[in-house]
Amino acid sequence: MTVRNREEQHEFEQEFDDLDEELLYGEKTIRWYQFVALRMTEKAFTQDGARRVCVSLPTGAGKTLSSGIIFNSPILRSWLGLSNETDNNGVYKEKLRILFLAHKHRLLTQAERTFEHDNGVETFYQSIFSNIPDALLKDGWHITVCDEAHHEAMASFQHQLDNYTNSVKSVVGFIPMIGLTATYQRADGMLIKFDKIIEPITREEAVAEGWLAPTNIYSFVDSTRGNNKEQIIKDMVKDYNHLMGRTMVFVRTREEVAELTRFINEVVKRKAVGVLHQSEQELNTILDRMADGDVEFVVNCNKIGEGVDVPVCDSVILGRTIGSYPLLNQIIGRAARPGTDCNVFELVNPLSSRNLDTTVVTGTPNLHKLIFKKGGQWQERVFDYVSSGFEDANLAHF
Repeated sequence: MTVRNREEQHEFEQEFDDLDEELLYGEKTIRWYQFVALRMTEKAFTQDGARRVCVSLPTGAGKTLSSGIIFNSPILRSWLGLSNETDNNGVYKEKLRILFLAHKHRLLTQAERTFEHDNGVETFYQSIFSNIPDALLKDGWHITVCDEAHHEAMASFQHQLDNYTNSVKSVVGFIPMIGLTATYQRADGMLIKFDKIIEPITREEAVAEGWLAPTNIYSFVDSTRGNNKEQIIKDMVKDYNHLMGRTMVFVRTREEVAELTRFINEVVKRKAVGVLHQSEQELNTILDRMADGDVEFVVNCNKIGEGVDVPVCDSVILGRTIGSYPLLNQIIGRAARPGTDCNVFELVNPLSSRNLDTTVVTGTPNLHKLIFKKGGQWQERVFDYVSSGFEDANLAHF
């Protein structure tokens, strides 16, 4: 399994730089790394003999859109035995049939939104927990797409793959698979089964080029052994909410969701909604209201994380232990879209060995402060990444 071939990638970067005009997918301009992902995917299937290719892009960098660009590749279509003849509107007359697999219904809904105006493809959306319909197995499809592909090692995914491996015919002798993920490394160390992983740009590179927002980290010291996290989060929000725009809050329990939502609305006087028992449609409405500015804080314990498309989010509050770097990457990525502040407010317990190093995900942050209380007053230290130590922050107490 190969991950990154710099020489090969440079060739396609140069091809992109030499283009006379910008490329479009619908009304969206194709970015250089999306073009590289396209070219490397084409090469992997048509020249290198790959059967399964995983495209890895940072959360917020447009991996689902990148897959749409790949689906419209004339090179891949020809390889799959499809005609590239188009109608008067430039739409392929023969549609590419795609089986889109995901482990959450919300991912299927988001993909359907992305591809609903792509008339060159016919997409069948399928949960990994449901059997593929017999009619689809009979008629077949051209490409399988596995969203959040780091879950490919799950037994449910493998069951679906085994379900059609020997049933569906293809002109190339197999059904090629394209995996999409922001985190191809799994927390349990299991390897995902792809012949090639394409990672044209890292999160740090995307930040440096302005495709993603730089991160500010505010680490609040929690020395309570977990007994009083809720009060620390309340104090954090009350005294630092001027730094928080539209904010996603992650806490431990439903009781904390309800209480913190009440506190933000009644004490802090900001608009907050707690996510507890809402349906997928209701959750979509809440996130749309956040994008419109009608909701400022969305508080949840486990409903919003991986696979949730948050259109606009400036800050995240990590009020609970995050179990793995892949999940931490997904959560922080919600606030990393260009034009946002990308502020991460986290609780750090110096007595615990379960703390994850947020900078493993973000790279060197734009600003990193350690914040703690002494004598009832907030004290702040700025972490200096040059000397690898903390400096006193010349800031007022709150």
